[in-house]
Order: sequence, then C-alpha cells, then structure tokens
Amino acid sequence: MNKRTDDILKSMDGMSRAEAPQQFYAGIRAKMERQLPAERISSFSWKPVFVTAALFVFLFINIAALNFFNKQTKSTASPINQSTDQPTTGIQAFADEYHLGTQGLDQ
Repeated sequence: MNKRTDDILKSMDGMSRAEAPQQFYAGIRAKMERQLPAERISSFSWKPVFVTAALFVFLFINIAALNFFNKQTKSTASPINQSTDQPTTGIQAFADEYHLGTQGLDQ
C-alpha cells in the first residue's frame, strides 16, 4: 500500500503549474469590465429611513385591525341565552355556535 502511494506521489514530481499567456488574462479582464453593470439609479432606495417608516405603517395597520376586530368580538362576547335571558356559559355558547344540543353535554 505504501509503495503504491509513493509511486503516485513520485509521478507528480515532474509537474509544474500551467501558465497561460498574458493575452489570455487581459482578454478575461476586458470581458469582465464590459459586463460590469452600469450604476443603476433607482427611483426608490431601501434606505433605513424608508424601511423604518414602512415598518411603522405596517405596525399601525395591524394595531388598527386588531382594535377593530377586538371591538367586534366584545360586542358578541357574552351571548344571551334567549330562553332564559341570562348570559350563556362557555359550553352553552360553544353548543349554540355549532348548533349542538346541550342535553348530553350537561349530564
């Protein structure tokens, strides 16, 4: 095993790094410079001021939506049992919401 490894390493002794002509590198550099994108001027920039303002607007809209939906749920939060005119319990409200009979649930 060691002899084979030594033979492989000795076969690489005469190798040297391949060199390309200078014209090759100059051609590659010229192509790369031609392909560089021109500095793009955009109408909108992602500066921290704009990002912060957008986040505050997003946060304001979310808070407004939560308040709106919270007010709606408060108005329907304590349903009244129409047969007894008393507030319904949690299990009764659940049964009423899903049109379930409460006969088996209270027993």
